[in-house]
Amino acid sequence: SLDGYEDLEELIRDVKDVNPDLDILGVLITKHDGRKNVCKAMKAAIERRFQEKVFSTTIVSAAKIQEAESTKKTVFQLDRQSTGARDFMELGREVLARLKLQPTEAENQDARVRAADAIGEDIAEVAYGRQR
Repeated sequence: SLDGYEDLEELIRDVKDVNPDLDILGVLITKHDGRKNVCKAMKAAIERRFQEKVFSTTIVSAAKIQEAESTKKTVFQLDRQSTGARDFMELGREVLARLKLQPTEAENQDARVRAADAIGEDIAEVAYGRQR
């Protein structure tokens, strides 16, 4: 929502006042529904303002995420194959890449999946306020 966007702008200003060297890793768009014009407009406004800081991954507004919230589970616990779980997995990979922590090609594919899964699950818990 526009309120969330304005709150984000205010938070960034406040943090920069305290520590001008602090920077954000990225801006994540959540509860996105690409079919709705308001969501498309908000995404475009955020991308214009934050440019390369916006994660290419967006977290869709999905029934499995809502169900996970109501049952106090992570989307990974509820349905690892759901769209929401895949979105968080992709976000985990993107976070690893931005932190330059991506495993090399020589490493095991399973290790990459586990790392992205762990980060994605932690991000899901933070983004949607769940406890393990």
